[in-house]
Amino acid sequence: MNRRLVGISRWALAVAAVLALAGCASRAHYPINSPLERHDPRYGFRLENVATDPDNARDMLVVLLFSGGGTRAAALAYGALEALRDTDVYVGGTKHSMLTEVDYISAISGGAVVAAYYGLYRDRIFDDFGRKFLYRDVQSELIDALVLNLYTLTSPRFGRSDIFAEYLDRNLFEGMTFRELAQRPRPFIAISATDISLGSQFVFSQAQFDLICSDLYSFRIARAVAASAAIPPIMSPVTLWNYAGKCGYTPPPFMTVPIESDPRREHDRMEMASYLDVDHRPYLHLLDGGLIDNLGLRQPMGVVMRYGGVAPTLEALGYANVRWAVFISVDAEREPTFELDRSADVPGPLKSMTAMKNVLAAGSFDASVHVEEALQQWHAELSEARGPGEPSPEFFVIDMSLRAIADEAARRRFMTIPTTLRLPPEDIDALRELAGKLMRESPGFQQLMTKIGTPDAVRSCSPLRDSASGPACHND
Repeated sequence: MNRRLVGISRWALAVAAVLALAGCASRAHYPINSPLERHDPRYGFRLENVATDPDNARDMLVVLLFSGGGTRAAALAYGALEALRDTDVYVGGTKHSMLTEVDYISAISGGAVVAAYYGLYRDRIFDDFGRKFLYRDVQSELIDALVLNLYTLTSPRFGRSDIFAEYLDRNLFEGMTFRELAQRPRPFIAISATDISLGSQFVFSQAQFDLICSDLYSFRIARAVAASAAIPPIMSPVTLWNYAGKCGYTPPPFMTVPIESDPRREHDRMEMASYLDVDHRPYLHLLDGGLIDNLGLRQPMGVVMRYGGVAPTLEALGYANVRWAVFISVDAEREPTFELDRSADVPGPLKSMTAMKNVLAAGSFDASVHVEEALQQWHAELSEARGPGEPSPEFFVIDMSLRAIADEAARRRFMTIPTTLRLPPEDIDALRELAGKLMRESPGFQQLMTKIGTPDAVRSCSPLRDSASGPACHND
């Protein structure tokens, strides 16, 4: 029996054992998010704080989008950070790494693991992330943790995602909270989950937590990442308590008056207002952010929508005079599979669950098309807002997706890498190298380089594993 079947069998046995013990539930309880004593619009982990970074030249806005997709997505996102680190640009009159120009990272699931770790530890990620997560058999370790906590999991207030959060805290995030993440306001790390009652995005920012009068500063990073990666039914929802109405929070004007002229903004307003109804929503339950947007696109678009346009958004974030706006999509999404269509049999639960990824991918494609349209609109809006003689901002889209692989055989090879938390080292190495190749070959990247100066030659090869795994290649 191969390792994959062994893993599935162990998982199935563990779940069966949990069900068998359900009649004698334990008293274990997940960590409860803290209430916010008093609302202060300047307090907490907020996107607006990127404007306070004194080292930001503000000539260029760089937005990274990290998709979900298990270790496959984490490896591609990690490779993207390596490629940006190894690319020199000329911005604000100085030469420096393009990685230092990143202002905002919107991340889901596997991509959220990388984004959160980079947000907390910066360049340390290149020293130990491979040993701590990327090259590790996280899947088997989680199954072992599940088996060891069978009795704990019989509690109605402790779930499988709580085990995952504890694992991430123990092996990666060291008990760090959003207070520590806020100490470095740029890049802003937007970790997204899905509110399963609304079917909408839930972003771990103080602006979102203001609605439920909760203090994000004391919330552990590991728990937010676990929520973002809580794919059902393998993982359970992450639960938050709602304290709305107890911190003096006053809703902004756009939340109190219906927006009849814009159905999207009105729908968003009603969703936000639902958090204020603590009688009907005393608790919130979150699952994988990829259930509604596996590319991380909705979050930045939602910010622009709530500010009422791209011009006021950039003004609030300190980028009113930005010259170059760069959007880098690191997408580990796989192509649809047609295995179910080869049989007349009614698909079973496991096959149906696997096929649901195709449905999610379709939603992500729709979102990507909408973003292309939005970027055109934003460019026109900013061009009109600029004064006479002021240059119009330029937008660049860098597509670092598996779908962008030109060679059909190579594309098929990467597209078939499974969505798991355990991959062979050679697959991880290949994904990391692929990220740099996709960036350099992107027309958007090449156009950007002509504007900000030709970068120094990207190193032909960088160590693909940290010292714990041994180098996979040598620099020239």
